Amino acid sequence: MELTDLIGLLAATRRVAYHVCTGYWIPVGTPWEALSAAQFLLALRRTHNQQASIDPTAKFHSSAYVTEASRIEASALIAADATIHDCVIGPGTRIGAGAVIERSIVEAGALVEAGAYIRDSVVGPGAIVGERATVAASWLDDAAVVTSGSKLEAAVFADLRPVAVTHDQLSPAQLSTRGAIVARAVSASGTIAPGSVISE
Repeated sequence: MELTDLIGLLAATRRVAYHVCTGYWIPVGTPWEALSAAQFLLALRRTHNQQASIDPTAKFHSSAYVTEASRIEASALIAADATIHDCVIGPGTRIGAGAVIERSIVEAGALVEAGAYIRDSVVGPGAIVGERATVAASWLDDAAVVTSGSKLEAAVFADLRPVAVTHDQLSPAQLSTRGAIVARAVSASGTIAPGSVISE
C-alpha cells in the first residue's frame, strides 16, 4: 500500500493531524539515502567539534595523520603515511601505507590497501579496497571488493531532488552526488560509471 492509502484508512477511524518537522530528517529507504545519512552523521561530528577518539589497542605509524574529528576503534592498524580525515575507522580494520580516507566510515575488519583513496563513502564489514583504487561517494556492502587500480567515480546528478532536511550539514550537491553501490561479496573492477549499482 502507498502511505497515502494508509493515512486514509487511519483517518476513517480517528482524527489525523500533521506535524511540521523542525529538526533533521533523512529517509534511508535506498542505499543512496543510507549513504547520505552516514555522511550527515560524520558532518555532525565535525560541527560539534568532537575530539579524536583513538582506542588504546589501535596501532598506527608515527607518520600517519589523523584529524581531530576522527574515531579509530579497537585493534585498527594504520600504516605509514596514511591520512584519516574526519572518519570513523571500525575495529580490526587495516589501512595500508599512503592510503587517504576522507569523510568516510570504514567498518569492522575492512582492508584498505596501500595508496587507495576513499572519500564520502561507506566501506562495509570485511570489504576490500585494493591498491591505488579510488572510491568516491559510494557504498560497499559486506565483503565487497574493489580491485586494485579501479575507480568508482562520482558525479552530481542535477535532476535529483533529495528530500532530506539537514539544515546545511550537507549541501544539495552532496545529497545529489552518486558514486557506486557494490553489493555484498561482489567485486567491482575497472572504471565504474557514477550512479552504478553492481549486484553480481
